[in-house]
Amino acid sequence: MTDSFYAGGGIGLGPRPPDAPVTPYPEPLVRSTDGVPGPTKTAVTGLVKFAEAHGWTVKVTYAKGWMPNTKTGRPGKAPKETLAVRMERGTERAVAVYAGASTWAWDTMLRWDAGVTPGKFTILGEFKAVISMGTSPETLL
Repeated sequence: MTDSFYAGGGIGLGPRPPDAPVTPYPEPLVRSTDGVPGPTKTAVTGLVKFAEAHGWTVKVTYAKGWMPNTKTGRPGKAPKETLAVRMERGTERAVAVYAGASTWAWDTMLRWDAGVTPGKFTILGEFKAVISMGTSPETLL
């Protein structure tokens, strides 16, 4: 039976049901590469000034879209805005993402250097302490 599929005991259950249509992930409303200026947020402005004072070259990018659900991977119910503070100092790189919909909070904070696994931070104070040092992440372990 070529048009049937079978349960474990070999009993034909009839024609295979069609695959459920795949819902495409929604396109972002604004991509970080679009060059659209985002909202002014005091937390972001403060981090930019702090990083620049410690020798980092800083660029802030804005994006708006649906973030994946951490458990299902499906798009969230409402689009989120993000402001990414992208930092560069010699071979060092760092990024901190400020995200929000109705409320805003620091979402992702990473710092890395050439050939070194990025260090991930969950507390802004720890992230700022690390970017103010000028040491490679492996020396912080």
